Amino acid sequence: MVFGSGLIARAFEPYAHALSDASIYAAGVSNSSCQDAREFERERQRLGAALASVPASSLFLYFST
Repeated sequence: MVFGSGLIARAFEPYAHALSDASIYAAGVSNSSCQDAREFERERQRLGAALASVPASSLFLYFST
């Protein structure tokens, strides 16, 4: 499973079918100079939901800029 819709996530999409025991999380606050705490809290919640949706025994790869 691939989480995210940006450049890195899209690069992994062709391989999503081969990721039966792994997940790729390639998402985050898109503006690196953002200082709005709500944006970072929203992203923390999304990451938590993604982690909760995959089995604990699977590989979880986190990419962030």
